[in-house]
Amino acid sequence: MWKPVGCCVLSSALLGTAATSSALEPAVVIDAVIPSRSEVDVRDLPTPGDWQTGEPMLEGPPRRGTGLPVEDAVGSSASGWLTEPAAPAARTSSTPGEHRRPSHTSRLSQPELNFDAIEFTGVFPPDPVGEIGPEHYIQMVNGFSSSVVSIFNKDGEFLIRFLLEDLARGMPPVGDACEFGLGDPIVLYDELDDRWVLTEFSGVANALCVYISDDDSPFGPYTLYEFPTEIFPDYPKYGVWTNSYLVSTNELEAEDGGDPEEDEEAFPRPKVYALDKASMLRGEPAEIVRFTVPELAGFVFQAVTPADHDGELAPPPDSPGVFIRHRDDEVHDPGANDPERDFLELFEVSVDFERDEFALSEPQRIAVEDYETFPCTVVGTFDCIEQPATEQRLDVIGEVVMWRVQYRNNGGRETLVGNFSVDVGDEQAGIRWFELRQGSSGIWRLFQEGTHAPDSDSRWLGSTAMDRAGNIALGYSVSSEVTFPSSRYAGRRARDPRGQLPQGEFSIIEGSTAQTISDRWGDYSSLNLDPADGCTFWYTNEYLQPVELEDGEVTGAWQTRIATFRFERCQRHRSVEISAVIPDP
Repeated sequence: MWKPVGCCVLSSALLGTAATSSALEPAVVIDAVIPSRSEVDVRDLPTPGDWQTGEPMLEGPPRRGTGLPVEDAVGSSASGWLTEPAAPAARTSSTPGEHRRPSHTSRLSQPELNFDAIEFTGVFPPDPVGEIGPEHYIQMVNGFSSSVVSIFNKDGEFLIRFLLEDLARGMPPVGDACEFGLGDPIVLYDELDDRWVLTEFSGVANALCVYISDDDSPFGPYTLYEFPTEIFPDYPKYGVWTNSYLVSTNELEAEDGGDPEEDEEAFPRPKVYALDKASMLRGEPAEIVRFTVPELAGFVFQAVTPADHDGELAPPPDSPGVFIRHRDDEVHDPGANDPERDFLELFEVSVDFERDEFALSEPQRIAVEDYETFPCTVVGTFDCIEQPATEQRLDVIGEVVMWRVQYRNNGGRETLVGNFSVDVGDEQAGIRWFELRQGSSGIWRLFQEGTHAPDSDSRWLGSTAMDRAGNIALGYSVSSEVTFPSSRYAGRRARDPRGQLPQGEFSIIEGSTAQTISDRWGDYSSLNLDPADGCTFWYTNEYLQPVELEDGEVTGAWQTRIATFRFERCQRHRSVEISAVIPDP
């Protein structure tokens, strides 16, 4: 059951934000979900078989709402900005077509571990995601039905592989929505409470399947929560916060209340959720609260991305959770023509499940250097990324801030780092990355931004994170008409000039063929910090290897890769000393 809650919007004056012209919708609290419980050790679950030549392939789960732009979508009409860009969005450059190799003076290491992981499952895209805990690394991808889960130790040794839905089938049947999974996996390690959180959406119901471990062991036991949603919860992204797990989805709604997939007039209803973490940690029935974020004009696929906590220090007490999206005002604000700036929009969510108090803020708008969203000629065309020896292009995933938006409390200063794809000219994609900071004022401000496009190759599908010493790394995909889809990374030390990624670029793996039977790529990758040292980055992405189809045709099929790397001298810095390492803006 759903019940609206009236006291749920924080005023823009209170938050120091630029407000929209219309009030946000009330929060909706969904009745507490009764969990299912399993004592099954995942090492006892069956191992799924490998995909074989001649077996079927499929595209999915589909990204909802990736048609042409919605001309009459209602967007927020917020105006104004909090701050001018703190530094230009510097673009790293090098000789066109040259793959920049790191110099011997780089403070960022070559890959330390670097190994193949989950292989092609027959599904495009894989949605490769991973997370590192105290002793283990968990990787997840889309399988032919449910998500495929692999667990490795910290030496990169493979331990176990299973389907997430098989874990649900070992639980007492409170409901059966999660016994048939569909993918879009996300895995979290909650460093604040030493828990693993494994997620996907259901393949037979509008529901989010959330599995939470009893402790820091990835092998179980797990408790399952089947959180219902009114509309199919496409592209779910999760974040760890103090008193909740934050979730965002891309949801479409039909005018007549029918099936949005069959309604050409379906419109976006991007949602954010907060899950009752305290109850979930105890294995008790848990509520979920839902907010609707004002949609943007310009295109249909829309989602905001939650902040995901890293590090030894929790957010300050009573800190609201944060969700973020980018706003290209020429696309999203009809009639706007500001060539100097575009925006990031931050929504803050405050929840108190004990007192039934829930609040979503009006968006705080932060100016960034102007950008163009899509590197294609036509806005709303998504397969923009060129490959060698084929006309087939790949999906750029340009509509959203990419997974993850990492939050870190650095002892008196809080940071958010993230990235999204932009057009850098000549139908080439680059990565706009950013660092936001919040001090005692309680207002998030831009500290630095940059556009990573060091040569004529496209770079996209980025994932970024900051280590305990304030160094930032960015992992991503690379492709062009002369470069097969590959996986690389670059970075910056805390003391490097603002807006630049001068450490790198390093190759994890270079692709050897093109993908010709699907334009789907990604839809995300994942860069994570080892909680044991706060310094070692673990990154998972995909590249292509040739496979032969039943008719003898050869195409590229994805293969996932996992790599680790670190910055020199990171461990000499305690996380609380970062404020002395990086000066205030």
